[in-house]
Amino acid sequence: MFYIVESSKQLEYLQVYKDFGCFLELVESNDNYHPKLTEIVAVYIRPIISGGKGYIIPIHHDEGLNLNFEDVRKILKAYKRVYVLNKKRTLYHYVGGTELIDLGLKEAMLQFDKLETDTSCKTYNWFYNRYGGLENLNQIIPLTKVYERCEELYNKVEKLIQEPEPEGFQFYNEIATKVYFMVEQSGLRVDKHGFSEFFKPLNEDYSLDGETVYTQYNLYNPTSRPTNSFNGVNFLAIPKGQEFRRCWKPQNDYFAELDFDGYHIRLVSEQIGYKLNLEDKAHLQLAKLWHGKDDISEVEYGKAKGLNFQIIYGAIPDEYRGLEFTDKIQDYIDRLWEQFKKGGYVENPISHKRFTKNLKDMSAHKLMNYMVQSLETARNVVILHKVLHYLFKTGCKTKLELITYDSFLLDVAKGEEEVVQKVKKIMEQGGYPVKLKTSDNLNFD
Repeated sequence: MFYIVESSKQLEYLQVYKDFGCFLELVESNDNYHPKLTEIVAVYIRPIISGGKGYIIPIHHDEGLNLNFEDVRKILKAYKRVYVLNKKRTLYHYVGGTELIDLGLKEAMLQFDKLETDTSCKTYNWFYNRYGGLENLNQIIPLTKVYERCEELYNKVEKLIQEPEPEGFQFYNEIATKVYFMVEQSGLRVDKHGFSEFFKPLNEDYSLDGETVYTQYNLYNPTSRPTNSFNGVNFLAIPKGQEFRRCWKPQNDYFAELDFDGYHIRLVSEQIGYKLNLEDKAHLQLAKLWHGKDDISEVEYGKAKGLNFQIIYGAIPDEYRGLEFTDKIQDYIDRLWEQFKKGGYVENPISHKRFTKNLKDMSAHKLMNYMVQSLETARNVVILHKVLHYLFKTGCKTKLELITYDSFLLDVAKGEEEVVQKVKKIMEQGGYPVKLKTSDNLNFD
């Protein structure tokens, strides 16, 4: 059969390979656009069999006889396992009963590095260099060149497909990917002119649809801690200036920001078995410990916050050694480092993600830093899963729209204050107090 599939009969033939699994690349209208703002131009399927070849199926392409994407979905659902470069992006166009395996995630968890997907296809690169902002660019790139690029992508991941999945992979592939996908769906409402003036996106068309801007979480970091930067805008580092924060508007009635108190301190304290109370701020409790008194000034509190972060990552000044908290911190760091050196890895107790010897230039303090970020991410994923399930089950209008490292942003509908309180309780499970603030923009102070 020719590599371009242009008839229902040819498409049905691809079911012959269903037991082998396949590599899938959904060719969107433009690779630079947020997937929410694209449509499928073509579908590349490469059955995972020795000596096999890939097939390109035109859906909305200017060349070839286009087929119905719904018919392609039915074929894909017959495959037991489907390998993709980016599962979260794929979910924007294909959600089925098939198990999707995220190869970008697999590479990040095995090698702690980004999967290389740049193409050497000169024609493909020429079109993007010259017409990169064209909404339907992939629709006019010759189908043979689209196919060549897909073949190149498969060749880059062929060996990776055969690699065994790392410990903890299913936690991130099945849960983390889906919860961050669900958060991305809502987008964020903005004052379009203010947003463009202050945040200066590379190209408004890439991520803006009317008053809605779409974010994109990147899960392929060494610690699996997500970043969220797209189209030249870092959504996890919105400047504190009021002019920046006035750009954001609720789609419902108001924003509710729920901040974890002393998140890293409480995460580490749980691991080392150190008791913190729920009533006082974690930073304040440690400030009292360092100063040996209960009356702490604002200046002392501010200095203590910096010292607290220094200590939980292992840089413990001599004058604070010998205390229960610092001794337990040091013991935990030493045990992690000893396990890493002798056993070859340490494991996150929540997600079971492993940090292995494939990590370069590691040290005891760096390993501690990675573990704390990993613990934060894993607990966030668990909490996100519960929160999203609750919001879906209640059928409320309130939406979860943005996740930073230690806070969740809700877009709240009036009359649903009980929903906010329930989300707060979910977040506080296990002894993690949350502070609630509300505003009609992101200027919560």
